[in-house]
Amino acid sequence: MLTTFDRYLIRSYCVAFLIVVVSMLGLFVVIDLTDNADEFARNFDGDLQPLVMSIAKYYSVQSLFFFDAAGSMLGLATLVILLIQLQRRGQIAPILAAGVPTFRLTRPLVLCVTGVGLLVFANREILIPKYAHLKHVQRGENTGTSHRVEAVYDFETFVMIDGERLIPSEARLLAPRFVLPTPTVAKELTVINGHEAHFETHQGQPGWRITNVVEEIEQLPLTGVGRQLLKPIPNSDDVFVQTSIGPDILFKRKSAECYLASGDIVDRIRNPAFTTLSVRNLQLEFHRRFVEPIVLFLCAMLTVPLMIQKETKGGLPINTAMSFLFLGIVWVAGFAFTFVGRIGWITPALTAWGPAILTGVMISQVRHRVTT
Repeated sequence: MLTTFDRYLIRSYCVAFLIVVVSMLGLFVVIDLTDNADEFARNFDGDLQPLVMSIAKYYSVQSLFFFDAAGSMLGLATLVILLIQLQRRGQIAPILAAGVPTFRLTRPLVLCVTGVGLLVFANREILIPKYAHLKHVQRGENTGTSHRVEAVYDFETFVMIDGERLIPSEARLLAPRFVLPTPTVAKELTVINGHEAHFETHQGQPGWRITNVVEEIEQLPLTGVGRQLLKPIPNSDDVFVQTSIGPDILFKRKSAECYLASGDIVDRIRNPAFTTLSVRNLQLEFHRRFVEPIVLFLCAMLTVPLMIQKETKGGLPINTAMSFLFLGIVWVAGFAFTFVGRIGWITPALTAWGPAILTGVMISQVRHRVTT
């Protein structure tokens, strides 16, 4: 049951967190807008309202990715700031003098930090997959931004997908080239060219619809498997090529898994179209996003005994420095575990749980420092 002081702590944390997030996001927007104002103004002819709407739309989308990247760190920073304020105001000592344990006193704050982790998780599961296609739209553009294509193989059929430019926001591939391998899909090496291709679903199967195909599909030397993968669209020059390789894999595919919902990650792990390296990265991302709220909770439990220590020579400044030092160790360890996990030295599960294990060990070593 929440006490009056618990509600006071929760309210104080929420207000402080909101201020910290808005301040940091505002700083990011001001710096970015100052450096790139000409890109927004380039596409507008003196009309202020469309310019303001374009800026608001761009940074509204970017704020989702900003919160995904910085939300957890800002949640911990807010905890440190609030603990500093409580000690400077002398609000902790009276509660401890009444016989309330320190960890019971700070429990609402720890739960608030964990709640921030859950908000980051919800943002990653619900909002980011919905707006991921707008992540790389250039400033001031209302239409989709085109990018260079990173050619990739479908490892289920070994069809190579390539093209000149990709528009992720429209799932559209310009000047597509699909290379059909031998002898599985074609009897001889065959390339299909078209005007553009759209990633869509046809008869319940995902794939690319190539428009204005140059080659005659009936005259292509396809095998039986090839006839099943390539299906002509009636009453048109279009051809549908069945594949699970979507537009996100053709552009910045090393970070593509970060913008997927967990259900989509599981589907791709089970899909033979993706390479072993891609599957390892998907497994790592799947474990990491579920472990992150737990790591955030443990980091909050680590911060409490470091900030509310027994008598130390340096007092509150030294306690604050130690807290950020230990949190920095956890942050660096997370990067180290991710690096060795991506190159295959350890399993994806250990990669994700490594920082949590390390944080738990550090909590056991500093727990006795807390003021009681």
